[in-house]
Amino acid sequence: EPVPAPFPIEAPRGAGPPSRMHEAPKELLTPAERREALVFDKCHERARRTLRKATTEACQLTTAMQRRFPHGVMGVEGPGCPDSIIYADNRQKRVGDANRKAHFAEQRHDNIASRRDSQL
Repeated sequence: EPVPAPFPIEAPRGAGPPSRMHEAPKELLTPAERREALVFDKCHERARRTLRKATTEACQLTTAMQRRFPHGVMGVEGPGCPDSIIYADNRQKRVGDANRKAHFAEQRHDNIASRRDSQL
């Protein structure tokens, strides 16, 4: 299920970050304002908890895939997939190794060709 994107909401009077929770109030709040502030804080905490849980689950899934399936998951994702985020490091390493091998193979080929064509 997709996680909705967060959007800013102006905090009602009396609500705010936890750092301001114990400040001395400058004026009294009506019961409705206090209720609104408490509901806002409760919803804010619930949203933060949900986002944190979704982030943690995504990180755990990524780590599990990298550790349990280092060569990829068939039909889902793998190091050969150019759009892979989970296996991006593995793919970069493989591409670098392939480029290095191709470079050395080309150097060997050029060296052999130059020795073959030389006049002894």
